[in-house]
Amino acid sequence: MPVFSRKNIGRPDVWYICSHSYCDGNAGAVDPTGRLDNIFAQRFDLEFTNVRQLSVAGSRLLVEGANQGGWATFWRITSGQKFSNLRGAPYVGEGGALLTVWGINDLGSLGGATTQIRAAYVHATRAIISRWRASFIAEDTAVSGKLVPTYGGTWTAESSQQDRASGGTWRYHATTGGTVTITLPSDYDGEPVVMCFIGRMGNNGGTVTFSGTAGVTGTISTNDIMPAATLTNCPVVKRVTNLTSANAGQTIIATVTANSGLVYYDCSWLEAKSPPPVIWANIARLPNAGYTASYPSWTAQTGSHDSDVNAVNADVASMIGSEFDGMVQIADIDNKLGPKTASLFWDNLHPNERGAAMCADAVEEAVERLTPSGLYGLAGQMSVPAQKSAALRIPSRAGFWYAPEHAARTTYTAVAGHMFAYPFYITESRTSWTNWGVEVTTASATTPGTLRIGLYRDTNYQGYPDVNLQELTVSGALSVGTTTGSKTVNAGGYIWRPNPGLYWLVIKIETIGSATNVYSAMTGPNRWIPSPTTGGLFNPGNYIGYQLTGQAAGALPTTYPTGATQVSTGPAVMMLRG
Repeated sequence: MPVFSRKNIGRPDVWYICSHSYCDGNAGAVDPTGRLDNIFAQRFDLEFTNVRQLSVAGSRLLVEGANQGGWATFWRITSGQKFSNLRGAPYVGEGGALLTVWGINDLGSLGGATTQIRAAYVHATRAIISRWRASFIAEDTAVSGKLVPTYGGTWTAESSQQDRASGGTWRYHATTGGTVTITLPSDYDGEPVVMCFIGRMGNNGGTVTFSGTAGVTGTISTNDIMPAATLTNCPVVKRVTNLTSANAGQTIIATVTANSGLVYYDCSWLEAKSPPPVIWANIARLPNAGYTASYPSWTAQTGSHDSDVNAVNADVASMIGSEFDGMVQIADIDNKLGPKTASLFWDNLHPNERGAAMCADAVEEAVERLTPSGLYGLAGQMSVPAQKSAALRIPSRAGFWYAPEHAARTTYTAVAGHMFAYPFYITESRTSWTNWGVEVTTASATTPGTLRIGLYRDTNYQGYPDVNLQELTVSGALSVGTTTGSKTVNAGGYIWRPNPGLYWLVIKIETIGSATNVYSAMTGPNRWIPSPTTGGLFNPGNYIGYQLTGQAAGALPTTYPTGATQVSTGPAVMMLRG
């Protein structure tokens, strides 16, 4: 049994967890309570409201997309978390502690440990660790007034990039000579400064050279960071760690000095001098049957699958050890799982309950190795400002249908392009949901109407739907037929086993049929929908959700569009407890 001697540093009480299936769904356990993250949370006595889950089964660190569970998901959640407008010196960390478990899917689906994938994995690891340590993030327009970028040359802003860019917008330069200049704040005290660019797929990036009155030098490349065939980008950061308070008010200039396509600039940030904890789990080697069964296309680049895993683990360990302090620690889940001990795996890929418990031990041991700087005291690093929530328990019975909170039923006449979002809470970790549906009260006699249904996350409890977790009409829009009654979909056999949290049911009317359909509808109030901003201070209304109009037909968007307004009536969507 390990003996820990450093418990006096205190344990963080709020955690964000980014992972693939080791921390999402059932993984190798009977139910979610047997997963690594939940065993770890029990070990640390964490309330479920203090654990923010960003995990997505099958996720890969290097694959973009706000709902894919990799670096872009992480960008999305941290953009809303870092309150840049409110921060001044001393610049402190925000959000709690971070636990990541990535890697096996990257190797298994992106070509193994090629030189290119290994380098990209280190780039993304560095960027995510640095970003978690940020005290504030200045987007491409930097409304905070700190690190405000000024652009020289012809930079083109690309908005509506919520799946990739930090604040939804990034900028690109198509030739050489373009510059991005940031000025260090007047109260700057030597915090690490980071400028983030986007590494490109294939021969489509360039070289950026650094200068300015702060004396920053060197270059970074954004070219050919990811294989062209992956059709995905990867963050590349310039991390400056050798400045002092004497550099306050000085500039850092990034100049495009070579270009094979487009050089993308995303954002910048300041890290905290007393950064919050980061636990980075390494990649676990699998029993040999796990490689062949789960990743048949994985061609080992270093002689064997095991040595591919070892190579990436060594690359990451070397980078963390040489570039970061003791507030970043590696959880060695590889050795805790045997390594490769089949009895600790459920299917030679996912740890079973015994294996998950061993991984939780690795996380705990990594926490005990954290080494605070003591600059602002232990609490300033181990218990940084972070959101905590009160518990709300909502029971549910298997075999019954449930709807988002509402006051009464009425009817809704379908209008093509209407899209509604209804908030609801999941409070129990042992639930599964198998079917979703609507009720038609007046049917189109010949050509049926169609609609789409989806689930959206709201991980940061912003009170507005955020990232598409799962479109339930994944096989295409649901036809409601030409008869009245219940119309259901089971998303191709999808079973949703959620973590407790706030979610949104979304329904979009695609077509209304040859004659307008009428649906059973819900009316408010729903306690989680605010009053509108018009009509006086006291105008509570009976609002059931948010509504958008004029939405195009097709798959539900990966991030919920802005601009929705409160609505008191909307088509009822039900979900079946399995």
